[in-house]
Amino acid sequence: MRDESVYASWDDFSVLFDADKRTFRVRYGKENIIESLVIKDIEYKGENIGGLDTFGKCLCERVMVESGDKIYLVAEFSEGTTSLKRLKIKFMITSRGVEVSAGGAGISFGVSGILNFGNGKYEDVYPVSLKKHGNIIRSAVGPASSAKDNLLFDRITDCALSLDGMKKISIDYDWNIEKYTFNAVSGTTPATKKLKLSVINNVLSDRFKVDYAPLNKNRVFRKPPAGWMTWYSVKFDACEEKVLKNAKWMSENLKDYGAECVWVDWEWCHKDMTGVRDDGCDCFNPDKERYPNGLKYVSDKIKEMGLTPALWIGFTNDCSENEYMKEHPEIVLTDHKCWAGRYFFDFSHPEYLDGFLPKALANVSEWGYDAVKYDTLPLALIWHEVYHDRMYDSSLTTKEAYRQMIKKTRSVLGEDVYMLSCSAISDMEVLWAADMFDSARVGGDIFKWEEFLKQGVAHTMRYYPLHNNLFYPDSDNVVMREEFNTEKQAASRIYFVSMLGLPMTFGDEFDALDEKRIEFIKECLPVLEIHPMDINRADMPEDILKINMSVCKKWESYNVVNVFNMLSEKKTTKVDIVDELGLENDEYIVYNYTDDKLECVTNDSFSLGLDACESKIFRVTKKLSRPQIISTSRHISQGAAEINDMMWDSNLCELTIDAQLIKDTPYTVTVFVPDGYTVSDKLEKVDNNVYKITVVPDKTDTSEIRIKFTK
Repeated sequence: MRDESVYASWDDFSVLFDADKRTFRVRYGKENIIESLVIKDIEYKGENIGGLDTFGKCLCERVMVESGDKIYLVAEFSEGTTSLKRLKIKFMITSRGVEVSAGGAGISFGVSGILNFGNGKYEDVYPVSLKKHGNIIRSAVGPASSAKDNLLFDRITDCALSLDGMKKISIDYDWNIEKYTFNAVSGTTPATKKLKLSVINNVLSDRFKVDYAPLNKNRVFRKPPAGWMTWYSVKFDACEEKVLKNAKWMSENLKDYGAECVWVDWEWCHKDMTGVRDDGCDCFNPDKERYPNGLKYVSDKIKEMGLTPALWIGFTNDCSENEYMKEHPEIVLTDHKCWAGRYFFDFSHPEYLDGFLPKALANVSEWGYDAVKYDTLPLALIWHEVYHDRMYDSSLTTKEAYRQMIKKTRSVLGEDVYMLSCSAISDMEVLWAADMFDSARVGGDIFKWEEFLKQGVAHTMRYYPLHNNLFYPDSDNVVMREEFNTEKQAASRIYFVSMLGLPMTFGDEFDALDEKRIEFIKECLPVLEIHPMDINRADMPEDILKINMSVCKKWESYNVVNVFNMLSEKKTTKVDIVDELGLENDEYIVYNYTDDKLECVTNDSFSLGLDACESKIFRVTKKLSRPQIISTSRHISQGAAEINDMMWDSNLCELTIDAQLIKDTPYTVTVFVPDGYTVSDKLEKVDNNVYKITVVPDKTDTSEIRIKFTK
C-alpha cells in the first residue's frame, strides 16, 4: 500500500484517491461525475468517530480481482480512536458503475460530494426519480429536489447519474458554487451500506421507444407559448375581423401578463367538416371571403400588437385539386374525402418532397408566420399504411417516409420557427417525429369536461416525462366558457395546464368570458419554465389528482400543491407532507391560495374538502424562526413567476422583495410573523401570525417592497 494518490479504472469508470485531502473523485469517461467525495459521520457501535481526518495514517492500493471483471481501490486508515483504530474504505469498480463501502459490522457512515454531471446548468440537469408515486404528478421550477429523487438527469444527453444503496440519499443545489451536491447516510445492514453509483444511458429514448434529441429552446418561443386560437373559440366563424379583435383584446389586457401569440387555425382553407372545396381556396390560396386582405395582412397586424402570429398547416393533403397537383398528379397517394381534405400526398415522392412541400411552406414564411400547427398527420399516416404499395418508394417504412417529410419541413421553415405537431392519441402519431417538433398535441378534442379528463389529463400524464426534455406535450386548448364549464371546472382546466408548465392556448372569445374567468387566466400567466421530476409514464387516478410543484430559487424553496377532484361529487382527502410531497420531517406553513387563508401549521399532513370538479391550490413553506412570505397574489405559483430577488436583513429586521408587477393590478404579499416580532402599520393582520401588504403599481415594471419588523 502507498500513502499517496492512487488511481484505478474499469471500462468507463475510474476512481482517484487524493491522499493529501483524503477525498475521492469518480470519473465516467472523460467527465468527473463526482468531485471531492468525502467519507464522513463515521459511527461505530453508537459512538460518533467523525471523518477520515480522525485517523493518523492512510495507505491506499489498487487491487486486481482474479475473475477479471472488476477492480478495487482500497484505502486503509489506521491510528484512529480508541474504539475504532482501523477503517477500510473500498471502491469496487466495474463496467456497471462504482460501489463505495466502509468498514464492517457495527459501522455506519456518511458520504458527500459535488456532482459534476452534464453541462452543470440546472436548466438542463435536474434531480428525478425512477419510481411511480401514485396519484401525484411531480413538477419543478429550478433545481428542486426531494427525498424521493436519487437520479440526476441530463436532458441534453438523455443520461442520468444514479445514486442508490444507502439508507438515505439527498441531492441539493449549492447556489454558491452553482453545482449539485449529494449527501448519503448508510444504515448498519449490508443492504444499506454500499453507495452504488452508475450511469443510465438512453433514459427517455428507451422508456418511450423514441428518437431522442433535446428540445431546442432557441426558437421564436424560448418556453411554452401562451396565446389565443380560432378553432375552439369561433370554429368556422373565424375571419380576419375576429382574429384581430381578439388579438387586440389580448394585447391590451394579457400581454403584460405573458400572453404572446395568436393562432390562425384551419378555417383559412376549410369551410366545414366535409374537407372539400371548389371555390379556388386551397393550400396556396387562403379563403378570400374570411381573409379579404390575405394572411400576410393578418400577421402584420398581429406583429404590430407585439404578438407572434402562428398558422395552421396541413400540407399532407388538400381540399381541392390545386394547380400544382394538376401539373403533377403523381404526388397524390389516394383520394379520400374526410374532415381534413380529400387528396392525400405521397410522403416518399421526390416531386412532393422537393417541389410541392417547399412551395407550400414558402408561403408560410412569406405570409409572415413564425410558428405552425401541423395538422392532418395521423390521417396521412393511416393512408400510407393502407396504400403502402402505392408509395413511390415502398421500400421505406411509413415511419421512415414520415420522418423524411418532417425533416424536409424543418429544413425549409428553418430552425427559428416553432412547430407544433397536431398529433392524436397514440405513440405512433405523437412520438415518431417528436425530436423534430417543439410540441405535440397528445389527445383528441376537449370541448366537453369529460373529453378534457379522458383526452387532456390522461394523455398528458402519459407523456409528461418528455416535457421540456424532448418536446412540450400540448393538452389542447384551455376552454373556459360557461357552455362547457362551471366556474370550478374552468379553474381546474387552467390550473392543470399552468401547474405543469404546458403550452397555454385560449379557446374562447375573450368578450364571452366573465371577469372571474379572466382572473383565472391572469393568475396562470406567464407559463413558467417547469420540468418533470419523474421519468416513467403515469396513469390517471379515478378520483383525486395531486400536482406537486417544487420551487427552488436562490432566495427560497417551497412547494405548490394542486389538489384536483375529478369526480362530479364532493370529495375529502388529505396531503401527506413527508410521504407524498417528499419533504423532510419538519414544521411547515400551509397556505390555502384558493380560499386565501392560512390552512394550518403542521409537520404531518393536512385534510381538505373539494366540491365536484374543484381544484384547490396550497403553498407549503418550511417554517422559519423569522418573518417570511407564505403566499403572493400575482400567480398561482405564489412567487416563482414574479419575484426576482428577496432578502432578509437580520440586523435591520427587514424583508425586501424585488418583484415584476403589472400596472394597476393590486399585488398582495402574505407574511407569516412568528411570536416575538411586531409589525409596521403597513401590514394588515388577517389571522394569528398572518399579515398582508398590498401595493398597486402605476406601471408594468420591477417594484421593490420593503417590510420592516421589530424584534
